[in-house]
Amino acid sequence: MSIKQKIISKEHKIIRPPPECMTFVVHTGKVGRFVKDLETDMRIMLAPYTYDKLRVNKKNQIRDFVEAAGDLEATMMFLLRCQQDKLVLSLNRFPHGPTLHFNIKKFATMADVRAGNKDSATINRTHPGEAFPILEGFGDSNEDQTMVSMFQGLFPSFDPLTADLGLMKRAVYISKSADGNISIRHYLVEKTNPREVAMNEAIDKAMSTNLKNYNSMTEYLDEIHKDQPKKDKKISTIKLKELGPRIDIVLDYTELNLFGGMKMQEQIKKRQMKRALEEKAAKEEKEKAKH
Repeated sequence: MSIKQKIISKEHKIIRPPPECMTFVVHTGKVGRFVKDLETDMRIMLAPYTYDKLRVNKKNQIRDFVEAAGDLEATMMFLLRCQQDKLVLSLNRFPHGPTLHFNIKKFATMADVRAGNKDSATINRTHPGEAFPILEGFGDSNEDQTMVSMFQGLFPSFDPLTADLGLMKRAVYISKSADGNISIRHYLVEKTNPREVAMNEAIDKAMSTNLKNYNSMTEYLDEIHKDQPKKDKKISTIKLKELGPRIDIVLDYTELNLFGGMKMQEQIKKRQMKRALEEKAAKEEKEKAKH
C-alpha cells in the first residue's frame, strides 16, 4: 500500500457533499512532542473543516499530501516542519498555490494556556462547534491581501450580517501588528442570557445604591421597575474565553505556486523595475519630442 493510500485509509469517507474548505494540518520530518501537540490543537481550532483522523508518519513528504489532497477534496494545508534552527509554518492552497511561509516566533499549546490562565476555557475536542475568523491589522498591499485571502480560506464564507451567530461557538482571531508580527488566538464564545444580564445589572445597581435616599423599599423597587428594559428589547453580551493554542508568526516569503515558483517579493520587484524602465523610456521619448 502506498503512502498516499495509507493517508486516505486513515480518514473517514466523506458521505455528505464536501464543504467549501477542508484543511490538512500536518508535519514533515522529525519534530518534537510539543510541535505534535500544536498540530493536534490546530486541528481542533479549525474543526470541523479539517481531518482530525489523519495520521502522519516520519516518511511522509510534501508530495504525498499534495497527491492525497485531490482524493480527500482538501483545499488548504498547514504544514509544520523544522528547518535548520527554525520552526516553519507553511500555508498553501490546493491545487496551484500560492504558498505562504512563516517563521514561528513562539507558541503555546492548549494545555499551556490552561495551565497559565485561570480564565481559560475547555471545549469538547470531539465536537467543538464551528468557528469564525476575525482578521485585524492587515493593509492593502498585495502581500497583506494575499494573507487575508489565505486565512479566510481556512473557513467557510462568513457574513456577520446574515450568519447564524447562535451556531458559532468559537472565534479565531488573527491580527497583524505594525512591525509585521502576526498573532493567532483561539477563543470560546459565550453568550449571556438577556434576563441574566438585566438581573446582574439590577444587582450591581442595588449594591451601589444608597438606600437612605429613599423613603421606603417600595419607592426604590418602583424606580428599579421603571429602569428595566422593555420585554421586546433584547440585551445580550458576549464573553471570549481563551482556548489556545497561541501562535506568533512572521511572514518569511510567499511563493506564487504550490511550494515553488517565483516568490511574490521577486515578482513585485520585477514589476517595479519594469514600470521604472517604462517610465524612463517614456520620459526620454518626451524629451526627444521637445527637440
